[in-house]
Amino acid sequence: MEAKEQYMREVFAKMQHAKKGMEGLTPDQLKAIEQAITALTEALDYCTEVFDLRLSDVDKLQCALHKLRHNFETEPTSYQEELFAEYGIGEDAE
Repeated sequence: MEAKEQYMREVFAKMQHAKKGMEGLTPDQLKAIEQAITALTEALDYCTEVFDLRLSDVDKLQCALHKLRHNFETEPTSYQEELFAEYGIGEDAE
């Protein structure tokens, strides 16, 4: 098998693996990932072309980051830890 064919088989396998992983995501998680990819792509394309970043791109990046954090963060902030403790939420709660 030639190197290019091997590479393309590896790329295909990786894409199939990614599809299986994404099947377990919630709609909001999937949307957050898609938005982040779009925002990063647009911002980096523009930045590469003109060596500058538009405020609208910065806003898209901030929104994408917020959605990623909101949907994928697994560790609470210290503020959240305090509120979890106050309301008896968490691993130590009964």
